[in-house]
Amino acid sequence: MAPQDIDEGSAPDTHLPDVHGDAVLRRVEDRIEELGTQLVARYRAELVEYRGLGQNTVENDMLPLAIRNIRNLLESCRTGVPFGPEEIANFRASAARRSYQFVSMESVLHAYRIWGQTVWGAIQDEARAGSAAERTAALGIAQRVMEHVDRVSVIVAQAFLEEASGVRRDHDVLRGDYLDALLLGKAATEPAGRFLTGMEVELQGAYVVVLFHRVPGADETRLREALATATYHLRDSGAGQLSGVRDDELIVICPVENPAEYEALKARARVVAGQLGVFVGGLGRSYSGVAGISRSYREAHEAAVAGLSSGLAGHCLAYSDVLLDNLVRESRHAEELLQEIVIPLRNYDAKRGTDLVKTLESYYDHRFNLSKAAADLSVSPNTVTYRLERIRDVTGHDPSYPDGLLLLSLALKRHRIRRIQ
Repeated sequence: MAPQDIDEGSAPDTHLPDVHGDAVLRRVEDRIEELGTQLVARYRAELVEYRGLGQNTVENDMLPLAIRNIRNLLESCRTGVPFGPEEIANFRASAARRSYQFVSMESVLHAYRIWGQTVWGAIQDEARAGSAAERTAALGIAQRVMEHVDRVSVIVAQAFLEEASGVRRDHDVLRGDYLDALLLGKAATEPAGRFLTGMEVELQGAYVVVLFHRVPGADETRLREALATATYHLRDSGAGQLSGVRDDELIVICPVENPAEYEALKARARVVAGQLGVFVGGLGRSYSGVAGISRSYREAHEAAVAGLSSGLAGHCLAYSDVLLDNLVRESRHAEELLQEIVIPLRNYDAKRGTDLVKTLESYYDHRFNLSKAAADLSVSPNTVTYRLERIRDVTGHDPSYPDGLLLLSLALKRHRIRRIQ
C-alpha cells in the first residue's frame, strides 16, 4: 500500500498537515459518503464471505463503520492524536460481529487493507487535482494512513481471536452463507449450494425456527453470550440442533417430533427471552425439511418483528400469537373497519369529551369482562354498559352480539397496529 503517483517533493513525515494538506483532507471529507459506498461495493465484490452478509448488515453496519473509520482517520491526521478508547471499542465490537457472521479473520483483515487502499487512492486523486504544494503535503498523510490501518488491524485481529475462540468450538453453529442458504432456501455461493444439497438429504424430520432479534440500540457485543444462552436452554437432547447469527438475529433451528415437544420448546424460548432481556423472541411453526425450515423462519421473523413493534423486549411470541395481527395488517378491509368504527368513535369522543375508544380498549384487554373493565376505568359496570350502548349507536355494531363484537375487536386491533407503525 505504498504511495504512488505523487510528486516526490519531500519525504513523508508525521507532522500535522499544513494549510495545503488540510485542503486535501477537506476535499476527501466532502466525498465521504461516496467513498463509504465504494468501499462496501469493493468488499462484496472481492470477498466472498462479505458477499454473503445480509442487506441489513450492509446498510446498518458495514457502511456506517467504513464512513466512521474515514472520519477517524481525517481527524487523526488533523490533530495528530490516534483514535481513542471509544473507537477501539467500536472496532472490537465489529470484529466480534464478523466472527459470529462467520467471516474469517483473513477476510476481515483483507477488508481493512481494501479500506486503506481506497482511502489512500482518494487522497492521491485530490492531491493530483490540486497544487504542487498539496501533492507534497499528501506524502505526509500517506504515513498516517498506513499507521492507521496497521493499528486497526492489530486491534481487530486480537478481538476477533478472542471472540472466535469461544463460539467456533460448537460445530453445530453455521457460518453466515450456510445459514442464509438454509433459512432462505437458496444459496448465493457454490459452497453454500453444496451445503444446501446435503441438508436437503439430511434434514428429513420436522423442525422449528426460534429466533431472538436484538432490540435496536442494545449492546451488540453480547452476541456470544446470548447465542450460548439460547442454544443451551433450547437444547433438549441436542441432537440435530443448528444455530447461527444473521444480522441482528440469533437463530436456533430445533428438531420437534410432536405437539408436546413444540409446547415445551415454546416454554423454554420464553424463558430464554426473559434471560436475554434486550432481545425479542419469535417462534415459527413446525415443518419438515429444508423448505419447512425456510417457512418456519419467515413465521418466526414476523412474530419477532411484531414484538419489536410493540416494545416487548424480553418476551417471545409464537407465530400463532400474531396470526390475527397479520391478517388484520394485510387485509384490504381492515382500513374500512378503521374508517367505519374507530374514526367515528374518536370524533364522538373529541366532540363530547367522552371515552368510548378507551372504554372499548379496556373491555377488549380484559376479555370482555364488565367488572374488570370498570375497575380499570375507575367507573361502575353500569357506566361501561352505557358506553358500550353508545358505541353501538355510533358505529352500528352491537358488542353484545358475536358478529358486532368481532368487527369492533378487529377495528380496534387495526387501530393499534396503525398507532405503532
